[in-house]
Amino acid sequence: MNYPVPSRRSLSRFSIFVWLTLLIIAVVVASFTVYVHAEKQIDRANEQRLQSFWLADELRQSSDELTRMVRTYVATGDLVYKQHFLEILAIRDGQSPRPQDYQNGYWYLVQADGTRPSPMGDRLPLLEAMKLAGFTPDEFAMLARAKANSDALTRTEFAAMALIEGPQPPSDADRLQAIRMVHDQAYHDAKAGIMRPIYELNRMADQRTLQAVHHAEAYATQTRIVLVLFGLFGLLQLAMLWKARRSLAAVLGGPVHEVFTGIARLGGGDFVTEVAVAPGKDDSVLGWLSKTRANLAHLDSERRQMSERLVAANAALEYQVVQRTADLQEALDMAKHASQAKSSFLSSMSHELRTPMNAIMGFSQLLLMKDLSQDQRRAVDEIWRAGKHLLALIDDLLDLTRIEAGQVSMNCQPVDLAEVTEDAVSLVQPQLLHRQLALVNGTPPGSRVVADPVRLRQVIVNLLSNAAKYNRDQGRIEIEVSTPREQCLRLSVRDTGVGMSAEQLPRLFKTFERLEAGRRGIDGTGIGLALARHLVELMGGSIGVVSHVNVGSTFWIDLPAHEP
Repeated sequence: MNYPVPSRRSLSRFSIFVWLTLLIIAVVVASFTVYVHAEKQIDRANEQRLQSFWLADELRQSSDELTRMVRTYVATGDLVYKQHFLEILAIRDGQSPRPQDYQNGYWYLVQADGTRPSPMGDRLPLLEAMKLAGFTPDEFAMLARAKANSDALTRTEFAAMALIEGPQPPSDADRLQAIRMVHDQAYHDAKAGIMRPIYELNRMADQRTLQAVHHAEAYATQTRIVLVLFGLFGLLQLAMLWKARRSLAAVLGGPVHEVFTGIARLGGGDFVTEVAVAPGKDDSVLGWLSKTRANLAHLDSERRQMSERLVAANAALEYQVVQRTADLQEALDMAKHASQAKSSFLSSMSHELRTPMNAIMGFSQLLLMKDLSQDQRRAVDEIWRAGKHLLALIDDLLDLTRIEAGQVSMNCQPVDLAEVTEDAVSLVQPQLLHRQLALVNGTPPGSRVVADPVRLRQVIVNLLSNAAKYNRDQGRIEIEVSTPREQCLRLSVRDTGVGMSAEQLPRLFKTFERLEAGRRGIDGTGIGLALARHLVELMGGSIGVVSHVNVGSTFWIDLPAHEP
């Protein structure tokens, strides 16, 4: 008996559509990779620009500090200022270790015990550090000129200090002459000879690094355009998928469920009900099923003589059902891999977002150190606060994706609940002062639970921050500890805020669920409480809430108590 099979032309068209779809997906992924590389180039250009400004400013700052130390020494005779003077020279020339993060402090900042507030680094002359920073020959020439002028001025400063030093106390005339040497017009002209090259260096480095940043931004813009164009090709991908679906339908001869129904009927021994085949679809799976049904019906009438063939046919049909089941299991595995890929993508994007946000906050801090007007300072401060808030959201999103991917482990141990609560209160204290909220911490000393101290503090900070955010101005927040059941401690955070309705509570701890707040402009992201629920459950506890509209809310955490 001859069984018709689908034509090779139909199968070939389906394969072509599938390969075209995979090719378009590969091109889109490659375009996105190039775009990420372009964004990183912008970050590197900005970092080099910032490093250039810091090194140039370090030479200016060291020269200013040398002037301040020598003037103070010749005026007071206190040897500690000469010691600072010599130490600044030794650090600048690479003879002494360089304290880290010098750009954020003063060269002479030394504590009473002789140590500095920042750790010591390597011995590196300032000019050598400037060479490593990639300055151009013209820029380095300006640096060398400023350094040479500064060294020349140092000789004048040593001469002034020598006038008040010796076996005998200096006379008033010697001290007055030393003071004049570091204050007269010649000294100021020499200082100008240091600052003019530094100013010219800043101008040249600013033009060069700004051009590099603009070049990187232009490249990133081009890659964005390419990415958008390939996004349009994604629409073509949808068309390819539609074509592939139609090609598959041509191979099957109808919808998948009809093929499955036809196979199920044949497998169940129903040879009476006909398999509906559309006109012109005889050369398809459904057409094959229809002819198979007719053959099986004929065989059924002669089953006594053809029993062996019926058994073989039933075995073949059962094999097809098993194969279909295996295909379904494969589809479930693919869905699981897709979920893992989503978590990996969110984690990667969270890391990528941190890089530009760190640059924004770094530049905001630099601007706040400048001489700004009140409006400018308020605007930069708002940028810094918004960036800090966005970084916290990115951290929460990264934690959430790690939890969903099973990559978060807890370091549960006996924890003093009072200490953790005090740490959390100190973190939200500025928010409480801003809203003029009263907080009563009723956590008794010695209350110990089994939890991860870092994650527990994170959860408590989230609850206190929400209590402050949704509270009334000059409201009240209370922290209490109780024992709801044996070997369990409950930490409750109660506020006098806007509260929530009974319809809102079931959605409160779900991921990305946002409830309308009673005050405009303070709706949440739907991440914080969902993350808190995951963390508490990973620590073996539970979290819940009791709330009434216009009365307030009480969030509680139940954790295993530690018995000594």
